[in-house]
Amino acid sequence: PTLSHDEKKKLQRVVQQAEKKISRIEKDIQAFELKMADPDFYQQADVDAQVQAYQQMKKELDGAMEEWAEAQEALE
Repeated sequence: PTLSHDEKKKLQRVVQQAEKKISRIEKDIQAFELKMADPDFYQQADVDAQVQAYQQMKKELDGAMEEWAEAQEALE
């Protein structure tokens, strides 16, 4: 089915927002991985909570990438 001009604009906005979200999450993950590379990281009392937060970021990244892919596919 052919998309209307408004539908295309909406999908393009979704793609752009997803790209920004992906970029932000990737930066957060990269910073977190640097912290995790420090052996002292695992000596912290709240290490389990921090590892869970890291895993949540990875899930958010997967979700954002899926959202981007679906919108991108709909535009093609």
